[in-house]
Amino acid sequence: MRFFRGIKLKPLDGVLLVILMLLSFVPVLTFAKTTDTATSVVVKAHGKVVKTMSLADNQTWTYNDGSDYNVIQVKNRAVRVTEANCYNQIDVNAGWISQAGQSLVCLPHSLTITLTGTGKLQQDGKVVDYQ
Repeated sequence: MRFFRGIKLKPLDGVLLVILMLLSFVPVLTFAKTTDTATSVVVKAHGKVVKTMSLADNQTWTYNDGSDYNVIQVKNRAVRVTEANCYNQIDVNAGWISQAGQSLVCLPHSLTITLTGTGKLQQDGKVVDYQ
């Protein structure tokens, strides 16, 4: 604390400190988490879109690729994989997703299910634009 004893503040130093403290909240306001309502489901297999579904309609669809299959259910504006014949069942155990930008992934079948919408969503400290 001896270091601070020798420092003498001038009148504008206090004003500068207040301005810097207020500016420190700009990133919080700029990157505040916003959640968008998802509007559709995009199903991709091996990097190519195989199906696009509306979240407004309750439906079930089965992805088939030879002996591989995944049953995808859309209900109450949310999506889940109810059944799959992959060995790890990660996509089935992930449960429901309902916000734009969220994804379900089945690596053994090279299948991704992504919810799309508009606007920005913050995930893991990164702002991602989903359009």
